[in-house]
Amino acid sequence: MNYKNTILRGLLILLTLFSCTSPLKDIELNVSTDVFSQRVLIHLKDPSNAENLFNRNLKIEILDDPQGMVVNDLGKREFESSYGYLGLAIDPSKATDDIRFKVKVSGEGYLTTTIPVHLSPEDSMSVYSANLVDLEADELINGVDKAKKTFELINSEVVTEVDFNTEASEAGASTKVKVAPGTTFKDINGNEISGDGLDVQLVNFDNSNMEAMLSFPGGFSPNMIINENGEEEEGNYFITAGFASIDMWVGDTEVKQFSQPIDIEMTINPDFTNPETGAAIKAGDQIPVWSYDDEVGTWTYHQMGEVVEKDGKLCVDFQTDHLSWYNLDYEGAICYSTESTGAINIVNNNPGDLNYEFYTQFVFEGTDQPVGAISKILSFKNGEVIKLYEAPEDRKVQLVVYKGRTRDSEEMLRTEAFYPCSEQVTVDITDHVKELPPAINLEVIGYCGDQPMRPTVHLSVLKDGKLLYQGLMTNGKITFYNLNINTEYLFIALVPGQNGFDGGAVVTETFTSSNEVFDNYPLPDGACD
Repeated sequence: MNYKNTILRGLLILLTLFSCTSPLKDIELNVSTDVFSQRVLIHLKDPSNAENLFNRNLKIEILDDPQGMVVNDLGKREFESSYGYLGLAIDPSKATDDIRFKVKVSGEGYLTTTIPVHLSPEDSMSVYSANLVDLEADELINGVDKAKKTFELINSEVVTEVDFNTEASEAGASTKVKVAPGTTFKDINGNEISGDGLDVQLVNFDNSNMEAMLSFPGGFSPNMIINENGEEEEGNYFITAGFASIDMWVGDTEVKQFSQPIDIEMTINPDFTNPETGAAIKAGDQIPVWSYDDEVGTWTYHQMGEVVEKDGKLCVDFQTDHLSWYNLDYEGAICYSTESTGAINIVNNNPGDLNYEFYTQFVFEGTDQPVGAISKILSFKNGEVIKLYEAPEDRKVQLVVYKGRTRDSEEMLRTEAFYPCSEQVTVDITDHVKELPPAINLEVIGYCGDQPMRPTVHLSVLKDGKLLYQGLMTNGKITFYNLNINTEYLFIALVPGQNGFDGGAVVTETFTSSNEVFDNYPLPDGACD
């Protein structure tokens, strides 16, 4: 990528960030611009090519927020991503003690997904991660396999049986569909669809790959599910044995229903451990099958599936009369931090009493499957106590800590497995922190006449082809934990709707000391109007 003539020297972070007009003017509050005590950052990643999202528009919808409490970083109900990041905040005048909503993300060429958000009053800054599956990519990531084919229809019905599957992943997982002769197709409203061709698209996700797991729609700790009794239920977690997106079209019309059930076969990674038995999955084991409505972001119990062996492979067969994502998932109850006695106690005996912050992710024991969609940028100050807000009651987890504020950073440590609702563990990061470069403290101040202007904005660094989140500059101040002095970095301000490399949000800087103050910083033209 060529950045010549597009990078503005200095920290020109867009006029709106320095504006003397409060970005919260649409919120009925007489407070300062530092009003948001609860923020959410969602990292949307295209693992096939991260730069695809730098210049690609995504459609962002907020679901289950009837009060309109979710706003963007500028205090508006307009939601646009910036370089694959979506910054949200909670209007404090409408906040509740238990905040739940969903973020639906779609875009041309991408599978639609939703991310459930659940905040407690203590959550000041929560980070969520989700992979977007680019169906137009030449190659998908490991653990994700796609297949697409067109089948002939005569008089709008199947004449020769449709028997179609994805290639098996490295771990042996795949998805197959069979559509019997005589089957006709219906749209979302139950209307018959006419046409001479049926397009079938299958995307299979293997549970042995972290990047594939982060493509799971609706989150492994969904806000709500529809259980086997058809009732709404909250407070659950999922452990998946694999999942798949199944889509069909007749002409330009998406198929949602059939005149008769179709057959689906999902092959399972043989290394998967049945969480109910603690042993490797085997023929005869039972696995619940779930279907997903991506319009509202809800998983619904479909049926109980039984593991069978076919041609030396383990699989689950079931029928359906409608299309969606399908998921082989064990489900269990969660505890909340207010009910839990479990905790992680931090030891950091490095001098200076620095409040190091790192990106963290809880995973189930011995796996890379995240516990829910949420991760945290947590403080690792000596004496800090970390609790998991939503934790599986009966499963062991591990805490994974990265060398930075993003999951694209290198993994720094992984704790021993423990029961998060009832056990306490101690994590000593003293030696790990010694291996990091010295922290760099930055302060930026501009002036409109005598009035100081201090920006609040999310910042990232483009490094080795990856956009690495550095943190939220708050009132002009930020500390960098994994950058080097006397090294030039390309910074990007994550401003709603700002993408590409031809705007004022892209800058280069080189720090010459561990404490930098950019005082009386030149503001963009018009910033003080």
